[in-house]
Amino acid sequence: MSRLEVAVVVSLRGSGRYVTGEELGRICGATPGEVRAVVRDLVKRGYTIDEVPGEGFRLKETSPTLDGADIRARLSTTILGSEIFAFGRVGSTNDVATALARGGAPDGSLVIAEEQTKGRGRLGRRWHSPPSAGLWFSLILKPDLSPEASTTLSLAAALGIATALDEAYGIPARIKWPNDVLVHGRKICGILTEAEFLGRALNFVVVGIGINVLGGEADFPSEIRDIATSIRMEAGDGMTRSDVLVAVMEAIEREYVRLGKRGFSELKGDLLGKSSLVGEMVRVHTGGGLIEGMAVDIDDRGALILRHDDGSLERILAGDVVGVG
Repeated sequence: MSRLEVAVVVSLRGSGRYVTGEELGRICGATPGEVRAVVRDLVKRGYTIDEVPGEGFRLKETSPTLDGADIRARLSTTILGSEIFAFGRVGSTNDVATALARGGAPDGSLVIAEEQTKGRGRLGRRWHSPPSAGLWFSLILKPDLSPEASTTLSLAAALGIATALDEAYGIPARIKWPNDVLVHGRKICGILTEAEFLGRALNFVVVGIGINVLGGEADFPSEIRDIATSIRMEAGDGMTRSDVLVAVMEAIEREYVRLGKRGFSELKGDLLGKSSLVGEMVRVHTGGGLIEGMAVDIDDRGALILRHDDGSLERILAGDVVGVG
């Protein structure tokens, strides 16, 4: 989105009244003709902008579609959303983000789509991401972290999302290690983190996030209907996907900044407080087989710590976890 488009949206949203083309031009550093052209383009993309002769323009509501200019105008972040790439339909936002990152897209770039045709989760599983029903997006991150510590980004993102859902919508979200956000045991969000390295150094990380926002139970495929939920199912109507995205992005940035400045140990207390696993008996399916024990901690590299019946501790780097009992 052009800087002028963002400036017009910001100015109209911040005014709450009709603003003439001349006034908008002075605020945005453009001619009235340029302002009118931008307003026409914004209306074509779904913004509801009233025009009254002699009084000017007024933005009535947030666009129901995900628009880069609208999102940027509403964000108070300084890193996330530094560049926004909004698409209608893509195969996978992670694939698009990886290509953009290789092309030099900056830290914090956001890739978002109305629909994914090849959305995926961990272990190649398909992620149900139908048009305009949820938030399907990827963040390009270039943190100053060791390759080993890059795995903590999934947990930092999960903490931000769980916090945002709780604070903004009163949804008691919990984090299921290593990459899910649950509500009452049902998945509301999945996270897929993919890193790329230059030699032994971390080049960039793409954090792919899928959040079910507007769907009802009948909208989910039968195979996941009993294990999935959405923000609408948990909190009712009254929010737009843009509302949710802004709340989530700002919360993730807080955790991203904390992680970069103070390390993962700074996040651990909050993370453990929202964990759905710690203190529970679990069974972990790993590449090496099946492991059972009590989840007792998450270490400073983001690994899950299990305690076996004999009191010994085991560090789990990756795996699928289910509760026992």
